[in-house]
Amino acid sequence: MNKWKIACEIFCLLIFLTSCVNELEYIPNQQQGSDKYNSLVFNGVNARKVIPYGSAKTQGGNDAELTFDVFRPAGDFSEDRPMIILAPGGQFEQTENEEIEDLAEIFALSGYVVVVPTYRVVDVPFSDQVLKRALIDASLDLKAVVRFFRKDIEAANTNGVDPSQIFLGGYSSGAMAALHAAYVNTEEEWIDFGGQELLAHLPKQGGIEGNSGNEGFSSQVQKGLDQKLKVIEGAGHDPLNNCADCADEIRSFVFTQLQM
Repeated sequence: MNKWKIACEIFCLLIFLTSCVNELEYIPNQQQGSDKYNSLVFNGVNARKVIPYGSAKTQGGNDAELTFDVFRPAGDFSEDRPMIILAPGGQFEQTENEEIEDLAEIFALSGYVVVVPTYRVVDVPFSDQVLKRALIDASLDLKAVVRFFRKDIEAANTNGVDPSQIFLGGYSSGAMAALHAAYVNTEEEWIDFGGQELLAHLPKQGGIEGNSGNEGFSSQVQKGLDQKLKVIEGAGHDPLNNCADCADEIRSFVFTQLQM
C-alpha cells in the first residue's frame, strides 16, 4: 500500500500515550551508566517555555509567532545528548502543549533533550483543502524547529544536543505533521497526498522547506516517530517507527536507534 495512503488512514490514530508513567523504573543518578536514555535516571527536569523559533503567515493572513518549550534533565551537563521533538495535538485548531508535557518530562528524566513546539493552526472556516493546507503549514513549521536547533548546535550548542540524534514525533495532529515533516521531501509527494490544488499552496509558504525561520540549515531528522508498533520502510527513507503502547515502548525504540 502507498505509504501516504497509510498515513491518511491512521491520521486519527497517531498518538503517543502517556498512561505508563507509573510502570517506568526509577534508577538513581549515581547508577546511570548504560541505563541513561533507557530508564528514569535523573531526579528532576529543567524547563524553559515559550521560546521563539520563527514566524509565518496563517491561512487567514495573520502573523503567527512560533515558539517551543524545552525540557532537559536537571544536573546533566552532557554536550552530545539525543533530542526528541514532540509536536502536540489540537486538531489544527490549537496546539495543546500541556497534553504532551508528561511524556516530555519522562524522556527528559531519562537524559533526553525534549522540545514541544507550537505550529500554525487554522484561522479560516474548515474544509478538506484547508485541513490539507494546515498539514503543510504545520510540517514546514516543524522543519523550522529542527533548523533552529541545528543553527544553535553550530553556534554554541546551548542545549548539548548531538546533531546526528534528532528524533521527531507527536500527538494527534502533531503526529501527522511530524510524519510529513520527516518523510515528505518532494513536490511529487505532496501531489500524491493532495493533488495540484494543494501543491499551489506550497510556494506561498517558501517551498518544500518553508520559510518559517532559520533558513540555510538542514531540517533532516534521524527518525520520524508515529503511531503503531511496527516499521514501515519506503524506498529511500529511514524506517518509520510507529509507537502507540506507552512511553517506555517509544523510549525503547529511540534507545535502540542510539546503539546503531
